[in-house]
Amino acid sequence: MKVRILSFTAGEGHNQTARALKEYFELQGDDVAVIDVLGSASNWMKNFVNRFYNFAVNHAPAIYKYWYEREDKKTDKSDELTIRKITQRLVTSEEIKSLVDQQPDVIIATQSFAAAMLSDLKHKHLLKAICVGIITDFTVHPYWEEAYGLDYYVVPDKAVGFHMERKNLNVQRMLPFGIPIRESFFESVSKEEARQKLGYDPQKKRVLLMSGSMAHLNVVKIASSIDKIPHDFELTILLDKKQTHRKALESLTLKHKVDIEGFVSDIGLYYDASDIVITKPGGLTTSELLAKGKPMIFLQPIPGQEQRNVECLLNQHLAFYATKTFPVEQLLGMLLDNPELYESTARRVQNTTKHSTKRLVDFLRQKHEERKGTQ
Repeated sequence: MKVRILSFTAGEGHNQTARALKEYFELQGDDVAVIDVLGSASNWMKNFVNRFYNFAVNHAPAIYKYWYEREDKKTDKSDELTIRKITQRLVTSEEIKSLVDQQPDVIIATQSFAAAMLSDLKHKHLLKAICVGIITDFTVHPYWEEAYGLDYYVVPDKAVGFHMERKNLNVQRMLPFGIPIRESFFESVSKEEARQKLGYDPQKKRVLLMSGSMAHLNVVKIASSIDKIPHDFELTILLDKKQTHRKALESLTLKHKVDIEGFVSDIGLYYDASDIVITKPGGLTTSELLAKGKPMIFLQPIPGQEQRNVECLLNQHLAFYATKTFPVEQLLGMLLDNPELYESTARRVQNTTKHSTKRLVDFLRQKHEERKGTQ
């Protein structure tokens, strides 16, 4: 089966989804490639898009929130010259255009711009491929309304159907398989075994604090705050690739034992070793932690999609949300003091396991075989 996966430079979640799918399709022996829809753009353009996005969400969240809420009100495919259409006219890659000639069996878009481009190609060139959009948050991001008419839309939860209807996307084409993540996240070892492998005390409670791929969380401030509580636990801090906060963290004098790590390739083992994870609520990270059955404390969501991730998971009692008036140290202390609350949340989280990537790939292979049988 020939599969092409479309992704986009800005952000990291949809790129992780693309890599997870590529990895699993390759295990099945399929011809698969990931295409960046900014492929033909200069490195300057790619860097600009990525840096602008990072700056907006990290340093100008009010501006990003204004843009998101304004664009989110759109519910139909627009004839206006939108940001997405301008971008597409400027930088649509040769690889995207060549999809018409390649005639893949399946094309998957993991980001809204890429999905809208795929929708345009599907309707303009009558692509025969099974065309799939993957929504990598617990809501429907602006511009998905321009990705109308795809064959299927993969969503993390049935609750996303409400937002699909609001965006006039066909809910009958919704596949609530979960956000595709690496299948290894559905395989776990016990907390004690994971802690022994990492050199941790197997009997101590362990809290995992994650800065995010763009160092969105101020882990220095958070570590200082949670260190004030009297509870007995050890702390792991995972930093971004640049290890932005390492020096500041190492200068702290903390009473709790702390392990500071940069980028790790075996992040699943760190998840397994942890009791509670403090993180920002990105769609991919939350999906990985749901697969691992780990209760989460959310902090500082990006306005828009991450705020909606918080709302969806809180309303299902799958996570907790620290705020200025209910700070992270108070919330962590409450969970450590109340094992019944912790265990009931952990059980609910464990019941959400979906094997999302396998389910999607198996579904698409079945649909491909059905199409072959009718030709």
